Amino acid sequence: MFYLRIGFARSIYDRLRDEYKEATSITQTNLPVKVLEYCRGLFTDELYQQLMSVTNQIERKLTKSDFDSTLPTPLSSTSPALEFVKSVCCLLFLLHDMHDDVMNLRRDLLKLLKLSEYSEMTTTNLSSLTSFVVPQLVCSNCNHYRDIDLYREINSTIDKDSDDEQYRQYQYICNQCHTAYDQTVIEQYLLNHLQRLVLENVLQDAICNKYHFVRNVYYKIYCDCGELYQNLHTTRLLNDTCIILAQIASKHQMTALQQQIQFLNRLNHWNE
Repeated sequence: MFYLRIGFARSIYDRLRDEYKEATSITQTNLPVKVLEYCRGLFTDELYQQLMSVTNQIERKLTKSDFDSTLPTPLSSTSPALEFVKSVCCLLFLLHDMHDDVMNLRRDLLKLLKLSEYSEMTTTNLSSLTSFVVPQLVCSNCNHYRDIDLYREINSTIDKDSDDEQYRQYQYICNQCHTAYDQTVIEQYLLNHLQRLVLENVLQDAICNKYHFVRNVYYKIYCDCGELYQNLHTTRLLNDTCIILAQIASKHQMTALQQQIQFLNRLNHWNE
């Protein structure tokens, strides 16, 4: 499937290169008409049928239990075929000129899975696209530094000789010297990041619910117009971050981070 998408992208690239070969400057942001027609023909004649076939094979041969066990959490509420459709359509939506074509493809793929394109399951919980990047993480052995995605870097795990998930140990590995990163450093970074989000949430401004004036006296509950004050921002970002970090902390046994997240969950009644 990887080669299928690469082949489609390469075909578009070659067509664009031929189109702009004699151009001295390029200011157009949308695809040229000829290239767009070529893309739609390629999309309809080849990619559409191939994606339908691959999706059907995934649906028949793979189940929920076939998800990679090294993922921070099992995707228990979905299926491999559905996650495949979400990921592919998310990439194809980058072709803004072909939005309608991709929407039709998405509808037909979901129909193949006997799902509605408007159901909550097909529009949310894009678990395969979740990401949490730690920038410039330095290896203590070779001093190589890189950005590491703690959520999606499933190939950077090592296991003890045990078939029991409970006794396995997962570590992030340097891709240069193959030494495990210091997990306490990663956990401390995550704790500091979480504390910054909490501080930003606590110190945010309150605004009038009606006229949106910023509260100038801290202890006032009501605006002079009689309306209640409300926070400028919701706790959605903090809540979403806690969900991701809880999965990472559970997988990598980061006890201090788990305790901090559990405290925030109780404080904000997120688990109720």
